Amino acid sequence: MGVKDTVVPPNTDCHHFILEDDSANLEKPYGSIFLSIPTVLDSSLAPEGHHILHIFTTSCIENWKGLSLKDYEEKKELVANKIISRLENKLFPGLKSSIVLKESSIVLKEAIDGLYCVGDSCFPGQGVIAVAFSGIMCAHRVTADIGLEKRSPVLDAALLWLLGCLRKMA
Repeated sequence: MGVKDTVVPPNTDCHHFILEDDSANLEKPYGSIFLSIPTVLDSSLAPEGHHILHIFTTSCIENWKGLSLKDYEEKKELVANKIISRLENKLFPGLKSSIVLKESSIVLKEAIDGLYCVGDSCFPGQGVIAVAFSGIMCAHRVTADIGLEKRSPVLDAALLWLLGCLRKMA
């Protein structure tokens, strides 16, 4: 999203993670927002007087399957506007009125047997700790899927606890 630079206060950090409620909503659809503003580090990435906001959230493919193109576009716009409102309330008053370009997309993860995704574009998102934990979760999933490790709700819960600890250390 392209916005007027007046909405982003000076000395704003490049990366933000927004979780308004509690960690129970972390993996729920739209429960958390990942925000990156690369132009606070390099203003040449956008036209003068503007910032770029990369905004991500989680969702499930089940929430989008079977929609007509019209329903998909309407739902996408509704979700985008809710996320923008949350950012406006939490970090950037006046955000909606400062938007000069908005592109929304939904990246749907289809189940492709044997394909695993890891890195900053996957849960839990950007940053060294998040990417490292993404690797840990992916390794667990692969070893469980090929039978080297049992699938375990307890282990999965423990890995999420570990993520919380790592985030507190960061």
